[in-house]
Amino acid sequence: MSPKSHPTRFYLLVFVVLGIGAALSLHLLAGWPLVWSALLAINLVAFVLWTWDKRQAIRGGWRVPEACLHTMAVLGATPASFAAMLVLRHKVRKPVFWVLYVVFTLFQIASIFYLSDRQSAS
Repeated sequence: MSPKSHPTRFYLLVFVVLGIGAALSLHLLAGWPLVWSALLAINLVAFVLWTWDKRQAIRGGWRVPEACLHTMAVLGATPASFAAMLVLRHKVRKPVFWVLYVVFTLFQIASIFYLSDRQSAS
């Protein structure tokens, strides 16, 4: 599989493999809880992929598909997505990114509150 033949699959595979590797490294080597290790890892990997996409946009190379950027955000990388948009000034003129990522963020915050409320009730 290459970024040319199946770009969304390729970059999502890169995201998952590097995310799992980084999460396990943080968990095993630094002793962090697995949930926090995974969240930090996927956000770091997402920021790297956003940086790669910006670089490719400047160079005219093969890009990270928007579907992949959205999927990473849905899976928990909204902080990195917002940070990359602001720091790299990438995709900032696309209103759909702002709207989607605000919705993703609100959903993720609501999920955290819901899950933590359920856990404290147990």
